[in-house]
Amino acid sequence: MNRYAFSLVEMLVVILIFTLLLYTVINLLLASSRQFSHLEESVSCTVEASNLIAFLRRDFEQCLASSTSDQSFQMARSVGSFTNGVLSFSAAENNALNLIEYDFDAQNKAIHRHFSGSSLWIARGFLTSFSATYQILGDDEVIRSYPPDSENIASEPILPDKPPQVLRIWIKIIFTMEYKAKGSSAVTQKYEFRIFPQRLNRQLRSIWYSHH
Repeated sequence: MNRYAFSLVEMLVVILIFTLLLYTVINLLLASSRQFSHLEESVSCTVEASNLIAFLRRDFEQCLASSTSDQSFQMARSVGSFTNGVLSFSAAENNALNLIEYDFDAQNKAIHRHFSGSSLWIARGFLTSFSATYQILGDDEVIRSYPPDSENIASEPILPDKPPQVLRIWIKIIFTMEYKAKGSSAVTQKYEFRIFPQRLNRQLRSIWYSHH
């Protein structure tokens, strides 16, 4: 009875094919793993960004001007500031105005929120940049930014001797999230949005209407 035996060449061909298949499978698994890590990092950035945005929106809903001026533009200017990485404004709580600060800590890549004697870290380890500007629309149909809008510094309008009445105020916020897991490339996400505090705008309009 004749028995068929593999020749050395045939065995080498089989080994080569098996090696190529194994190499392809390993590469597919590695690519899938990298894609999963990238997706996981993106989701982590998005979650932290959503948390920061939620805090900002909630706090600004309680924002009110602290000035007692009868001029709406001066009232709007008293709302808050953004200086040296610190966003500050007054918010109403228990019939009193309290200062809220969002302090950007570049070393910890986070926002350190201070309010009523308590503090909280937000987006720790993710935040790589943070900026804010208060933008005021006057009845002269001109938008003025405080501090000047970094994307439009050259064309910032001059405030006249008699300031306009305020139609609306909002806060423009830009920040960048970045996260890098071990063995993968960094994920970077830039966010730009505006917050329109309804309670504050009602307060400013009431000043304007009362002097008409």
